[in-house]
Amino acid sequence: YNQQCRSKSTASLFNDDDDPNSYNHNNNHQNNNNSNNKSNQSRPIYVAATKQHVGKTTTCLALMSGLKKRFPNSIGYLKPVGQQHVPVYSDTLGKEIRVDKDVTLIREHFKLSHCDYKDMSPVLIPSG
Repeated sequence: YNQQCRSKSTASLFNDDDDPNSYNHNNNHQNNNNSNNKSNQSRPIYVAATKQHVGKTTTCLALMSGLKKRFPNSIGYLKPVGQQHVPVYSDTLGKEIRVDKDVTLIREHFKLSHCDYKDMSPVLIPSG
């Protein structure tokens, strides 16, 4: 996951300064070295399940929709391992590559042009 996408994608998720009603009112979770640099902290959310076809992509769509409203320029998406892939053009690589279909859906729907496809779908497992 490249640093440019990471820094832009999760730079201010759940930043306590952004929302006084944030889920964590206790600042003890931050170490003293980072207490003056809250805006650069990221809080990734990992959605997982113990089996397939239980709604992980639907859950991600809902989370992304809510986060995009709250942080319009500060979200990203990564599907570490994908099985169903489609061809897309990677601006970074300058060529067509294959990525997971969910990555294409989320990148295009939420306009995540600051993240390249190759960083959002690093591993593909072919069917079979």
